[in-house]
Amino acid sequence: MTNTFFVDHFRGFKKTAIPIKEVNFFVGENSTGKTSIISLISLFSSGNFWFDGDFRTKDYNFSFFGDVYGKGFRSKNAETTVGLLMDGAKDNELQAYGIKLGSVGGKTALKSLKLATATKEIQILINGSEIQSMVTETKFKKASFSDWALEKIVPSKEFQQATTKHNPPPFFISLSLQDEHRNFMSSLNLFDVFSNHTWVAPIRAKPQKTYDSEVIDESAEGAHTPYILSELYSGISKDAKTEPRLIRALNKFGKESGLFDKIGIRKFSKSSNSPFALTISLSKNKLLVTHVGYGVSQVLPILIEILRHRNGHWMTIQQPEVHLHPKAQASLGQLLYEVAKSKNGRFIIETHSDYIINRFRQMMGREFGKDDVSIDAQIIYFERNKIGNLTHPIEIMPNGTYSLDQPKQFRDFFLEEEFNNLNV
Repeated sequence: MTNTFFVDHFRGFKKTAIPIKEVNFFVGENSTGKTSIISLISLFSSGNFWFDGDFRTKDYNFSFFGDVYGKGFRSKNAETTVGLLMDGAKDNELQAYGIKLGSVGGKTALKSLKLATATKEIQILINGSEIQSMVTETKFKKASFSDWALEKIVPSKEFQQATTKHNPPPFFISLSLQDEHRNFMSSLNLFDVFSNHTWVAPIRAKPQKTYDSEVIDESAEGAHTPYILSELYSGISKDAKTEPRLIRALNKFGKESGLFDKIGIRKFSKSSNSPFALTISLSKNKLLVTHVGYGVSQVLPILIEILRHRNGHWMTIQQPEVHLHPKAQASLGQLLYEVAKSKNGRFIIETHSDYIINRFRQMMGREFGKDDVSIDAQIIYFERNKIGNLTHPIEIMPNGTYSLDQPKQFRDFFLEEEFNNLNV
C-alpha cells in the first residue's frame, strides 16, 4: 500500500509527488526540505487543521502565508496546493483530498477543499464566511491524482450557498452545508482518518531527578514519557510473574543496545499521585535517569511511542540517532524493522544515520523469502538545486538492497565513501 503526498508552491517544492510506503527514511543534506515536508504532513494528519483550522502549534507555524508559499510570494492570487492520495481505501471511504491555501491579510487561509471517494466528491470554495459547495460524480482518478489536486474549482449555478464563521476549519464548514452535502462529508469520518498519527521531535525533553503527579499532555518532545512508564509500573505487583508487553520490549532493547538493563519507577509514597523518580539499572547499579548518559532519556520517548501503538499507527520520528552510540542506533533500526514486520507501526523517519538504515536493510535481507514477512520500505532522498527542492524515491528491495533507480548524487556520494574506506 502506497499513499501519495503532493505539494505545489510550498516553500522550495513545486509539483512534487512523494510516495509514502509503510517505512520511509527521509535522507539528504541539511536545508533540503525534509523537516518542511514532515511538518506539513503532520499538520494535515492531525485535528489541528481539520477541526480547529489552526496552522500553528508549538511544533510548527504555518500561520503566515509567506512562510508557506516561500520565495516569490507577491500576488494576491498566489496559492499553495496540498493533496493526499490514500491507497487501499474502500470505495465509500475517503480516497483523496485536494486543498488550496492562500493569503487573507497575509495570514494563511483555506481557499478550497476537495474530498473524493471512488464514486463521489465534494467541491468547496471558501471566501471569508461565504461557502459554495457541490457534490458530483468523482473526477478523481489515481493515475491523474496530481492533476486533480492542482485543478481549480470553478463555481457554477449548481453550487449551493451557505454561510459560517469567518475562515472556518473543514469541520465547521461541514456543519454549515445543506443536508446532502453535510451528510456526505459526515460519512467520510474525517476524525478517524486524521487522528492516527504521532510525531516525535528531534529535540526531546530533558530528564529530571523527580516528576510530580501533575498530568502532562502528550507532546512531540516526549515530556509525557515518564508518566506513561509510571502508569505501567503502578499496575505491576511485586510478585507478578510477567511484565507488560511494552516493558518487556523496552528492557529487551536496553540490553541489546547496551543503554540499560532495566527501566524502573521509584515512588516516594504509597499514594497514587505520589511524586516519583525514573530509575535506570545498568551493570547491577540502579541510577537516576539524570545520572546516566543523555542518550537514554532522549531515546525513551521514541521507544515508548514505537512500542505502545498498535494496528498500523503512523509515526513520524525526527533524528532518532541524536545522542546515541552507533550500536544503539543499529539496535533502533532493528526495532523499527520488527515493529514494521508485525504491522503495528508505519514510519516516516528523518535521519542522517547509516547505522539505523543499514540494520533495517540487514534484517530485511536476513528474513528475505519468509512467507510471513512483507515490508514496503524506501528511501526518500532530498536535494536542492537552482530551481528548488527535489525528492527521489529509492525502493528498498525485499532482500534489503537498494533499487538501481537512484539519483546520481545519492549513488556517487556513497560509492566514493566506500572507495575511500578501502584505501584507508
